[in-house]
Amino acid sequence: MTPQEIELAKKTLKAILTGTSQLIGNLYSRWLEESEYEDIAEYGKVVKNALKSYECVEFIKMTKRPFGFIIKIQGVSFQFKMTIRSYSFKAI
Repeated sequence: MTPQEIELAKKTLKAILTGTSQLIGNLYSRWLEESEYEDIAEYGKVVKNALKSYECVEFIKMTKRPFGFIIKIQGVSFQFKMTIRSYSFKAI
């Protein structure tokens, strides 16, 4: 990735965290309560829809353990994961 692409990815990740933190937090809370009964793919549909407004973002999939999702920005995969204590994005 070029320095410009890295900067775009950082800005996009920050925007995603800012714009979707309440939604993701609500989904995580619900998942903690309902994971035995609900399909993680349904959560993926909600997240995918929420990410449509971000340029250059391709939703890949939801993950159960850890709870989160994988996206691509400028061809680089990133994993968002959430636990009771923290959340993070990392390149994978």
